[in-house]
Amino acid sequence: MKILVEDLPPDGRTVRADLKTHWAKKAAAAVFEVEPTTLSVDLTVERGEGRRVVVRGTASATLTGTCDRCLADVRLEIGGAVDLTYAPESETTSESGDEVRLEEEELDLGWFDGLALDMGEVVSEQLSLWMPPRLLCEDPGVTRIQDGLCLPIAYDDGPEVKRESPFASLANLKLPE
Repeated sequence: MKILVEDLPPDGRTVRADLKTHWAKKAAAAVFEVEPTTLSVDLTVERGEGRRVVVRGTASATLTGTCDRCLADVRLEIGGAVDLTYAPESETTSESGDEVRLEEEELDLGWFDGLALDMGEVVSEQLSLWMPPRLLCEDPGVTRIQDGLCLPIAYDDGPEVKRESPFASLANLKLPE
């Protein structure tokens, strides 16, 4: 779903989505690599300073997956407040064509083409920011579905293979006297 920035009313536009909303479900599935079991998006898109666009509201999602350590089935619940700012890509270059250096407070900007804001990309970005790098049983928001402790799996690598050093033959080498 794309929102044309020039068509935004002065008080902004409300965007609501759930699992029945195709673009939002697709955006969440791209982040999670599985379809979410729940999804709720309630956002307001407003004009910001200059040509920037501000997205605020709440979002949440739930997915079932596997612990990356013990391979137990787990459920991850993520969500919270959304506060994202997007600037047109044209702000990355000056009138002379040189790249503009961003100030520290601008490093959390997202970028869009300056005409339309893709809400699927907004939802994907926010869910990606909340997604842990690894899914572990003891992570915040993770509930272990199976009983037991989260212990690493012991893999049987088979018998130890001992290889002779390629320099072993040099130990028996007799040098001429």
